[in-house]
Amino acid sequence: MAGGVRFGRLRRSLALGALFLGVTLVMVRPNPAHLGDRLPANTGDPALVVWTLSWDVHAVARHPTGYLDANIFWPHRDTLAYADSLVPLAPVYGVLHAVTGSWPLALLLLQLALTMLSLGAAFALARWLTGRDDAALLGAIAYTFSGFALAQWGHIQLQTLGLLPLAVLLLFRVLDEPRAATAVLLGLVSVAVALSSLYYGLAYGVAAVVIVAAHGLRQRGRVDPRVLAMLGVAAAVIAVLVWPELRARTRLADEGFRRPLVPGYGLHGIDFLRPAFESYLWRPMEHALSRADEAHRFFPGAVSAVLAVAGLVAGRRRPRIVAVAAAGAVAAVLAGGARIGPVRGPFGLLYDHVPGFGQARVASRLAVVTTLAVAMLAATGFAVVAERIGDRRARVAAVVAAVLMLGELAAPVAWADLPHDRETLAVYRELAQRPAGVVLELPIMVPHENAFRWATVEAPRMVYGSFDWHPRVNGYSGFVPPGYEDDTVLLNTFPSPPALLRARQLGVRYVVFHAGAPAGYAATRYGRAWLADLGPQPSTPPNGRG
Repeated sequence: MAGGVRFGRLRRSLALGALFLGVTLVMVRPNPAHLGDRLPANTGDPALVVWTLSWDVHAVARHPTGYLDANIFWPHRDTLAYADSLVPLAPVYGVLHAVTGSWPLALLLLQLALTMLSLGAAFALARWLTGRDDAALLGAIAYTFSGFALAQWGHIQLQTLGLLPLAVLLLFRVLDEPRAATAVLLGLVSVAVALSSLYYGLAYGVAAVVIVAAHGLRQRGRVDPRVLAMLGVAAAVIAVLVWPELRARTRLADEGFRRPLVPGYGLHGIDFLRPAFESYLWRPMEHALSRADEAHRFFPGAVSAVLAVAGLVAGRRRPRIVAVAAAGAVAAVLAGGARIGPVRGPFGLLYDHVPGFGQARVASRLAVVTTLAVAMLAATGFAVVAERIGDRRARVAAVVAAVLMLGELAAPVAWADLPHDRETLAVYRELAQRPAGVVLELPIMVPHENAFRWATVEAPRMVYGSFDWHPRVNGYSGFVPPGYEDDTVLLNTFPSPPALLRARQLGVRYVVFHAGAPAGYAATRYGRAWLADLGPQPSTPPNGRG
């Protein structure tokens, strides 16, 4: 009997997995002819993610205690902490890259896996809240393919959406049935949320506070001591594993690494009417509204919105969905930014006084919790309808609603070629054969002159640099270290005497010329680039900054 039950569960899990994979492929539509050639969206942030994951695999295996000292922006320290470290995703990416041997294909497979994780985790949370598979499926679709999710297609760190509902589900389980194993798992998933995406870590932290507070109110302040103990266990796991990056980010904040608040990055009510870019169904509505970037696209879809309203009305007597809705409402207020109209918003206070918020300039991204709340309310709304019309009609209604959701949420997804031919990689393969030394690649992009060009030129160079892992003066990330922009302007005059002097002060041994060797300076051509060796410098660092 027990074996039959286990087989039934396995068959159900496989069927759901196949369904999630099919839905993912329909919505993403990767071109088989270019699986190993293209990155999502562009060669800026996606290439940064490839480099980050590659560095994680390299550094954790060779010098784990110094993994935050990445090989960019030499000689500055803790440069991995300039952006999300993505350490929790590194083992999966490392295996995928080892099997495929391709940066773009490994990233694509990882992104597909993250999309399926989002579907699975949102399904599990909605199933737990409603008790119905059909309602859970609609909630999973509404969350995973929302306007926000598809608009962030090029930000792979923001595709870790699935970790958020998984953490919320585990938090509810700890509150309902406090067990040590669940508490430890909650701590580990919470760490994965925080280290994969700073924004999601902050959003989840706020949601967790609201959900725990709602639980305390429901218990009239008489919280089970075992619950408090298990929350303490989860908090201890989080503190221990997040501490290295928290310490580095705090140190960077003390050194002035704070991202300026931009009023335009706050959430606006009209953002809930903006679908993903060039939505197939809702394109006229998108074009009728003022043009906005990916930070202002939170359209949940008409079907989800109608069901969510029904869920909000019917779920007011369901404590769990009320807690999720409250977390979504609080997140929406915080996502409004430092100022909400003429009034200073709560986000401004957190930005000034709470670690982490000072490095979050796109406040609207905190509304990811609002997106989750809307999806769970939609699942609740359908569950209420299903109870009234019966299971047979509910199954048909669920299929129709799912098709409508997928149709209205569908939008084109962009791709960009990452050159990795023999000519492009020749100089990096040569560097891998050379003794350790600091590398300067010229021309070096000046960040303030063209941010997009800075990203799409320097980030691929970082990926190519994974052949040798020599420290680089160059870099691209979420921050620019002090003095870097001045150095870029000066070094671009190489081999002028001031530029050569500055290069030697930085300990540069190798200079790569992507625009041809400058007259009067010895260099050897490798592929499309020239390589000059200035000779060993004092205190030459080892490969990978070990």
